[in-house]
Amino acid sequence: MRFMKFFLPVFLTFLLAVGSVLGQKGKPWWEAGQPRWATSDLGGVFSATIDLRGAKPATVFKAIAVSLGDKANRITAVCDSEMLSLVTAVPEHGVMFNTYRDGLGGSGHWLGAPYLFNNLPGPGWAMGASFEDSREDKSGPLPAKHAQYRGLYRHGESTIFSYTVGDVGVLEMFDAGPGGKSLRRHIEIDAAKAEMLLSVGTAATVAKVLGDAGGAEIVQVDERKVLKIPAHAKPLRLQLVIGADAQGGKARDLRAMTKGGKARYPQPLVTKGELGSGKGAYVVDTITPPFENPGKVLFRFGGHDFFSGGDAAVCTMDGDVWVVSGIDGKLEKLSWRRFATGLFQPLGLRIAGDKVYVLGRDQITRLHDLNGDGEADFYECF
Repeated sequence: MRFMKFFLPVFLTFLLAVGSVLGQKGKPWWEAGQPRWATSDLGGVFSATIDLRGAKPATVFKAIAVSLGDKANRITAVCDSEMLSLVTAVPEHGVMFNTYRDGLGGSGHWLGAPYLFNNLPGPGWAMGASFEDSREDKSGPLPAKHAQYRGLYRHGESTIFSYTVGDVGVLEMFDAGPGGKSLRRHIEIDAAKAEMLLSVGTAATVAKVLGDAGGAEIVQVDERKVLKIPAHAKPLRLQLVIGADAQGGKARDLRAMTKGGKARYPQPLVTKGELGSGKGAYVVDTITPPFENPGKVLFRFGGHDFFSGGDAAVCTMDGDVWVVSGIDGKLEKLSWRRFATGLFQPLGLRIAGDKVYVLGRDQITRLHDLNGDGEADFYECF
């Protein structure tokens, strides 16, 4: 009986998934059989536990997947915010979802081969000269003396990661090379008193370094390719290109992209609320969500709170934070602005000092609107 209680739901889920795929003949495998969440506008960034089929590490527990390029140059880069490593990149298709609970069940998010490259397990940056895992219990984030994740910036369609290696600040951004055949890592590094080592990939990884690299070079250390960066008295700005068709360009000025960029969702979604009727002591008004919307965005709410001016912020299990205005005595016009995207299943939200704090499965994130345009530009790891 216990076996049947476990096996029957799993088997039915499997049949539904297979039936869904078979019912969508003509579609590529990464689009067929996907739940609503996979077909919605995820905002270019997706945070989850992601399995990498046929690669190592096999599972990235705190993965951030970034969608890059247009349809002709599409690449998905997968980062590990615990190990501060760019783990892999895959061309053409994005993250896969399971069908259980519309993509929310288990760690059913995965990427399959072919991969553009693979990195090796362990931290992305060496501590001293060692790429050994410096965590005492081999779980959770790296110790701050090794490296620490600060958060990420959104600048238009670009995503810039901010972190420290020892006491050295680093900014990093990715974009897709021509035809989606290479990945470009734009890296800006503060002054450093000692040599720094960045894991690029396995020995088979094809890569080259461009820009004002300050003598940085790619070398092979045991089974991995490593970017060796000498000590430098001034900040460095370089570009690391990975892929067989490694074509590069000018390294980007990442510091200039941390001040806030163009709003990605300037037009609010507008609904009309419904005032409660009746004369009883308990009357319920309805704040109507925009379930029908152009991006097919889902609204499965996790938490909410209110700003001092009366507007509300709400988070969804699908990774969004929305700001709702027009909550008044009439509810004639409710405006929904998408404030943040790509969070890791946020279920708790709190506003303190008119700053939004969100509790996800990976961290508490403090959201900053740096230029006052109604969207978060910096997702700080609080």
